[in-house]
Amino acid sequence: MQRRQSVAGNRRPPAKNGGRARLGYRIGGDLFALFSDNQGDAGGFESSIASIVNQLESVAVDCGDDKINIRVTAGICFGRDNAYTHAALALERARIERRDYLVYTDQMEIKSHYKDNIRWSQKIRNALNDGRIVPFFQPIVDNRSGKVCKHEALMRMIDEDGDVIAPTFLRAAKLSRQYAALTKAIFEQAVAVLAECAGEVTINLTVEDILDSNTVAFIDQKLAQPGIGPRVVLEITETEGIENYEEVRLFVDRMKGYGCKFAIDDFGSGYSNFVHLLRLKIDYLKIDGSIIMNIIDDPDSEAIAQVIVDAARRLGMRTVAEYVGSADIQIKAKQLGIDFSQGYYLGKPLPKPLSVGDAS
Repeated sequence: MQRRQSVAGNRRPPAKNGGRARLGYRIGGDLFALFSDNQGDAGGFESSIASIVNQLESVAVDCGDDKINIRVTAGICFGRDNAYTHAALALERARIERRDYLVYTDQMEIKSHYKDNIRWSQKIRNALNDGRIVPFFQPIVDNRSGKVCKHEALMRMIDEDGDVIAPTFLRAAKLSRQYAALTKAIFEQAVAVLAECAGEVTINLTVEDILDSNTVAFIDQKLAQPGIGPRVVLEITETEGIENYEEVRLFVDRMKGYGCKFAIDDFGSGYSNFVHLLRLKIDYLKIDGSIIMNIIDDPDSEAIAQVIVDAARRLGMRTVAEYVGSADIQIKAKQLGIDFSQGYYLGKPLPKPLSVGDAS
């Protein structure tokens, strides 16, 4: 049983209720468990939980000059096998559905999510240990020369059977606290590639990376190496980064001290605050793929792309078209004055960068 305000008591003594022994435990924080050894009275136990929820929510708790109303959510399961896990799953589903309580069933979708996260957590751990979290490099083309001028390092997992897996596992990595390790693995390998190729390499970061002091210290160490900083572009997703403006500004200032550049990814998908971007001194705006993919058939997408290009030019920034999937889209990107293009039409992500200067 979960509640938003905790009460005192680590363990409650057994309560006798018509011969039915019930034990109450404090699991930790504001999480409590209630156990009944009468497996034949499921309906009575559920009614008891509903009554407890109602009673707790009907009484305001005195806290000095204030009174606080407690909100309670409960998860219930019947049976002894994996009782705690199943009750916790029911509790999580009740929270999501904003219900007072729910009884665990085998059909609960959250169970599959729970198992899926555990499976991916183990796969990520094994891949990190085996060196199977690797960057694939997608070429970025200079639209004036038509030549490859840089690459973006994209995270991939090489499965045990050799399959290449796109980073659909990032949510599981964050839940299992392995996300920072993934960032470091990609960053280290992307920087190492600079010794074997020319041009810049773009590396993706999220707000979690920027707010993680250990990750920032790791990036510091890598960019401080001679000749590395000026060849690295750090790419931040707009909707994540700009909402934490002050932290991002300090990070950008610190990393620009090494000569590296910054890009805002998915530009146009969020609120696109030009004032913040001007203060951050961003170098590249990567126009969101949902806009680029529609610039041929949708006049509004074309107009938005043109506005972004014109504004970026006035602010001293350069633009990149993402998800360029056809010759027609590439022609239109050039007509709009977009500086660089990236997408499957121009080159798929590969284990090694292309030679800079290759024709697109």
